[in-house]
Amino acid sequence: MIKRTSGGVKMKKKIIGILLAVTLTVSQAGIVVYAEDVTWEDEFTQMDEADESETPEADVAWDGESEISETEDDEEQVEVTEEDTEAGVEETNTETEESPVSEEESLFSDGVGELFSSGDTIVYDADEMEPFKSRTLKEVADEYAKARYAGATYSNSDSSTWYQEPCSTSAPYAAGVLTQDTHTAMTAMTNFYRWLSGLNSLKNSSTHSDSLQVQALVRNFEFSHWVSDSSKPADMSDEMWNAGAPCRHNILARGYTPQGAITGWMNEGYSLRSQSWDTTGHRYALIEASLSDVQYGFSGGIAIGADVASGNTSDLPFSAFPAPGYMPSRLVSPSSSAWSVRINKNTLKIADSTKVTAVITNLNTGNSYECTKENGKLRVSGVEIDMVQPSDYSGSRYTDGYRVQITGLQDAATGSEAQISYTTRFADITEEMPSYVTSVTADAREYVIYKTMDNIESIKKVAAILPKQVWATAESGKKIRVSVKGEWEINEADKCFVNSADPSGLPENITDKNHLLDEVKVPYKISDDYYDSYNTLYISPQKVKEGENIELGVYRTNISTDTSQIYKLTAKEDGTYSAVKKYDSSESPEFDKEASDASVYSATHIYKKSGVTLDDAGEYISVYYSSSSQSRIYVCRATKTLEVEHTHTWDEGKITKEATCTRKGEKTYTCSACGATKTEEIPLSEHKEVKDAAVESTCTKAGKTEGSHCSVCGKILKEQKETPLKDHTWDEGKITTASTCTKKGTKTFTCTVCGKTRNQEVSVVAHKFTTWKTTTAATALAPAKQTHKCSTCGKTETRNYGNKLKPSIKVNISSILLKTSQKTTLLRVSGLAKGDSIVSWKSSNTNIAKVYGRSNGTCTIQAGTRSGKAIITIALRSGLKKNITVTVQKTTVKTTKITGVATSLKLKRNQKATLKPVLQPLTSGEKITYKSSNTKIAIVNSKGQITARSKGTATITVTSGRKSVRCKVIVN
Repeated sequence: MIKRTSGGVKMKKKIIGILLAVTLTVSQAGIVVYAEDVTWEDEFTQMDEADESETPEADVAWDGESEISETEDDEEQVEVTEEDTEAGVEETNTETEESPVSEEESLFSDGVGELFSSGDTIVYDADEMEPFKSRTLKEVADEYAKARYAGATYSNSDSSTWYQEPCSTSAPYAAGVLTQDTHTAMTAMTNFYRWLSGLNSLKNSSTHSDSLQVQALVRNFEFSHWVSDSSKPADMSDEMWNAGAPCRHNILARGYTPQGAITGWMNEGYSLRSQSWDTTGHRYALIEASLSDVQYGFSGGIAIGADVASGNTSDLPFSAFPAPGYMPSRLVSPSSSAWSVRINKNTLKIADSTKVTAVITNLNTGNSYECTKENGKLRVSGVEIDMVQPSDYSGSRYTDGYRVQITGLQDAATGSEAQISYTTRFADITEEMPSYVTSVTADAREYVIYKTMDNIESIKKVAAILPKQVWATAESGKKIRVSVKGEWEINEADKCFVNSADPSGLPENITDKNHLLDEVKVPYKISDDYYDSYNTLYISPQKVKEGENIELGVYRTNISTDTSQIYKLTAKEDGTYSAVKKYDSSESPEFDKEASDASVYSATHIYKKSGVTLDDAGEYISVYYSSSSQSRIYVCRATKTLEVEHTHTWDEGKITKEATCTRKGEKTYTCSACGATKTEEIPLSEHKEVKDAAVESTCTKAGKTEGSHCSVCGKILKEQKETPLKDHTWDEGKITTASTCTKKGTKTFTCTVCGKTRNQEVSVVAHKFTTWKTTTAATALAPAKQTHKCSTCGKTETRNYGNKLKPSIKVNISSILLKTSQKTTLLRVSGLAKGDSIVSWKSSNTNIAKVYGRSNGTCTIQAGTRSGKAIITIALRSGLKKNITVTVQKTTVKTTKITGVATSLKLKRNQKATLKPVLQPLTSGEKITYKSSNTKIAIVNSKGQITARSKGTATITVTSGRKSVRCKVIVN
């Protein structure tokens, strides 16, 4: 409730907190991490245990234990801006006398709930009101699941999904930025509790607030609405501390997940352990009817909330928590959560709080109790009525239905006496709630196999006894038994058994969205522990006759275990094994508990089997474990085989396959004792002969001799042999196709008996060719070609004529002088005879010089690092070769002569001309320089370009090494 003063807002100081749904710690970086793997469904179970033991987490403020007493001395002025006024609301002491109802406390519209008159009393019964009247358990479960999974990326059990930017509770400090999905999840859970209470949802979702985040960060160092500057870490900046220290929020919680804090705030009001009242203000900071906007922050282990807008209304006569109708038992903490009602001031009013009486009746047991101000079990403040909750819960949950009736009220419209009634039915929504698989486990966490079984064949036998079903656990806490799809496979590298589970075994409301059923692993451990070597199976005796008795024993080194099992193994064709459980100490009549207890240390589980049959023969393997946990299953160090002797008693036998002339028959005998069978062969029967008549041959069809065959099986008894065809009788024949110079003719003969024809070729006539004509001139590779043509049919013939051309080759340099490592492309090849081409360039010594030749007659010659001579051989396709001598020296190739420079040159002013001197040898390594005797007349650049500047005569000197030539330049 807000108390407005001219200076700001007066607020009561209080430390708020409830034990976390799962044990959390805050890391150095300020991120909430799980201290142990606890599923969220155990939320209030842990809270209750902590209540009874009075040993809560040290950083959690408990009912009565960490409260600052609410005295007038605790009041203090807090400077807040107009903008912060609503966000800074804190509940005042709820144990004070009732106060008038203000707009901030309740903004109900005129109540139109279901009511009826009982004498002079008007009864408002929520059981007859919507939405409670028609609400189903499935609707409640579905709504809770929608809230639970509202943030797509948010996971209540994974703190890495909470932050967009992580927080840090150590230097460098950071308040962090929550993901929008985290805000969505917190708002959705708030709206779920409002929906349960029949109230409208918040109009806005929580979003990031720098102020709320830094306020939450600061309260990691002092868990209080009002923090002392003495709690400021020395290495935190004043700017950050001053931004977060002021109280601009309503509610505070420590040690929860972001979404779990919503449930924590709802579950306050009265401690059954200490029998003392606490605030319900946090509850109504979430589900007060008028609220339309609640903003949240979360940093480190601190959750924080601020009511920022009141724009909602409700036409219900009252709201209650726990809510009327179906109420998820997992969401109410019996030990700490007071039951409360808020009335609609437009429908009801409290004229005298001493006359208000609440009766709470357990509908299952019929037991009831009364809550009044006088007996201390009822508290009235404004429009709120708080009741001490029932204590007849089971374990850590309410499981029954309760009827609540509150009298001593007045109807606002008529002034008549009024009464509130509603029924809360606590229920487990686990079965109905949509959820998804979060883990898949087998009955055992690990199989312990002694090293004597450390081979693939033995491990296959262990795989055969693994369960055919595994446990799939949903995020909702529901556990489902799901069948595996096939046989367990062995992953030797990771030392585990691997299978996949069938998702069709999941209920419709459980999905496997993370595909955890695709791969289920059961680890195994190869033990070299001395004690595990005593984990043995024995069969005594191992070789018996049918009807005799045997004793089996499973020695358990770990005698704290209580269950043993013995399986019979059967080898399969694919190399794996199947197994059938034959004996189980928890259920088999063969288990002799008395003998087992009398064994040394009571360590051997003894089974006594009477009247062994042939079915008992085979290989056996045993295991033992503790039935309470099955954390480890110990496998015997070696399998044992039972042999059973048996004498068969055969009957007279039955023909199971009739004999024929092609197939032997079979007679089967059966053992009247065990059902085993043996077979006896029946000989073949005789064939039934039928004669096959002879057939005379013709000139078109061969004949047959007489033969015979079996009429039953068709087998040939006497083969019919073929008689040869008779010869045709041919006429004289006729020319049917005349011959030409390109095609032979045909003469056709006809058989006068059967009309069959045969053809005979007629030879071609001679061609009529023209004279020979040269069509291709001779080349260095081939002589000339001549052709002539038949004037009748156009056929042409070709022949070689004369000789090939004489090969030839020319080079521009007959020898080359290079400096070591020098490269040149000056060598050119030309003058090849027609049709000839270069096929290779080779160096006689690549250490002296390498050549990279091309088919177009150019090449690159690269001198090596050694001096000497090498012969470059150029080979032509015609076979002609040309040798070029390359001499490589250590010193630079010097210029011996300069040619190609005119002795004189006439130019006009500003006219340009370029000298192109040629050095001898061409591979000279000495640079060419140019110099003008008079740069006012003519200048020359490094590339030999002359520019005439003014009238006169100048001499251009071209120099390379010690050689020079001169060109007289006359400028007109």
